[in-house]
Amino acid sequence: MFKKAYILLTILLVSNLGFAQYDDDAEAIKRDSTAAKKSPLFSGKLKDKVFPGAEFMVTLNNAAAFVELSPFAGLEIGKHFYTGAGLHGSFLNVATTAGNRNGFYYGANAFGRVVIGDMFFLHAEMRLTNGIVNLSTKNRVWVSSPVYGIGFGMGGGLGSWMLLGYAPNVNYAEINPFGHLVYRFGVRF
Repeated sequence: MFKKAYILLTILLVSNLGFAQYDDDAEAIKRDSTAAKKSPLFSGKLKDKVFPGAEFMVTLNNAAAFVELSPFAGLEIGKHFYTGAGLHGSFLNVATTAGNRNGFYYGANAFGRVVIGDMFFLHAEMRLTNGIVNLSTKNRVWVSSPVYGIGFGMGGGLGSWMLLGYAPNVNYAEINPFGHLVYRFGVRF
């Protein structure tokens, strides 16, 4: 009796293993393993990872008025990494003893962000600006500066945020009302 039960158990196990090697199942397993190896960034879902957005900065006081707008296109890489590039334009009006001086600035920027937790992020960018550094001469020059900062995001996926940063370039700081300090508000569309 024990021999018959052992043979029956062996036949059931072997038949189950044989079913696991059925051709249709092997093809499905092969397709699943290749899909797992593809990165979602390079799959057809790239358009879901690209998003438009804009940052702005407004400073109004007795000595200066500064308005900046920076639209950009961003890319979400994974859950915690963002990168993007865009254009920016700004207007500066400074009250001096010789009267009001003003200038328009424009340029481009590229940035990267690393989200820490759900709300905070580290920010690094390179900003290239064409503008008037010395308002008395009105000569336009290209100025580049990195900007390093931290931010506070509101909403999932950085739907909106506030950024505080530091721009180490002295020429860039001369056209900014707060000097080396940079602050911006941003929104993702």
